[in-house]
Formats: sequence, structure tokens, C-alpha cells
Amino acid sequence: MKKFMLNALITGTIAVSMIYILDWNIIWRVVKNAETLFVIAALTGQILIVFIMALRWHCFFPEKNVGVSLLFLLRLSFIGAFFNNLLPASVGGDAVRGYYIYKKLNDIPRSFSPILAERMIGMLTSLSIGSLALQFFETSSPMMVNIFLFLPLVCITVWIGVLLLAVPACFQFIDRILIRVESVKLFKLLRDVVGAIHG
Repeated sequence: MKKFMLNALITGTIAVSMIYILDWNIIWRVVKNAETLFVIAALTGQILIVFIMALRWHCFFPEKNVGVSLLFLLRLSFIGAFFNNLLPASVGGDAVRGYYIYKKLNDIPRSFSPILAERMIGMLTSLSIGSLALQFFETSSPMMVNIFLFLPLVCITVWIGVLLLAVPACFQFIDRILIRVESVKLFKLLRDVVGAIHG
């Protein structure tokens, strides 16, 4: 809550500063001269992105979580998108989404684990795209060449691990291993997150 309030304070300060710094006549001129078709396409694309986010989020919830429907998650995704644009970081939107899910399920691991998993998948996807793009980057440094070749291997290895954890049968096998090493906080967190997603 303190971090949320800090983000809100920073956002308010930035917003007030923008009101006095920005030239609103120029902004109005830009909006007025914008192509209507492009504006409609941009708004449609933004709404479609939020719907895809809700659909992806819904995939992380087990079917037995009664009350967590796609429509409910779509509404929370729009609320989260609003706070993501209002606050300096996307953490605020995730916190709001997790809070409303927690009110519905009254279970912290099952409420926040899908959001954490969703973020991890998104980060891994960005890393994978970046590592592939680096293959087209020309450099004469042998060290950089080795890094560029090593990154895709890391991404492939991590993706295989994620897919294995996503399959219930594989997770049950890995879960038996994680139980033995759950004294390590990182492994316990991993077990709690994936366990909550599998329900």
C-alpha cells in the first residue's frame, strides 16, 4: 500500500507539472489534425490488446476457481490498464488486479500467483525476441558474439522448464523434488507459484 501511495504521489506531481509545462494549444492542434481512421484503429488495437491480456490471464487460473470468469478478468484488465497509464510503473495496475481477485477468492497465493506467472512469461517472451533480434546485430567483438549465441540457448532452456512446469504430470514429478529443497526460499516460492496455478 505504501508503494502504491508513493506511485500515486509521483503521478500526481508529474500530472500537475505537465499541466503547467506543456503547451496545450499545440496538443489540441495535433489532436484536431489527427486522421480519424488512424485514431479509431489505435483505439481498437488498444482494446484488443487488453482483451488478449485478459485471455492470457484467464489461462493461468484452474477451472475450479468458480467466479473467476473471462468477463470478470476483462473488467479487471481495463481497471489495471487505467492504473498502469496513471501510475509511473505497471506495478500499480497489477496490485489493483491482485486486490480484486483476492476479494473474490480470499487466497493470496491463488490471487497473485497468476499475475506473477503472467509477468514472468511476458518478460521471458521479450527476452526471447530480443535474443533473436541480436543475431542480426553486427559486431567484431568475440565476447559479444559469444553472448549473442548464448542468449538464445538460455531462452530455449528456460522455455522448456516453463513448459514442463505447465504440464500437470511433469509438475507432479518436479514438485516431489522441490519439496525436498523447499528450505531454500527461491524453490519454495517457485513451488507456491506453480502450485497455485495448477490449483
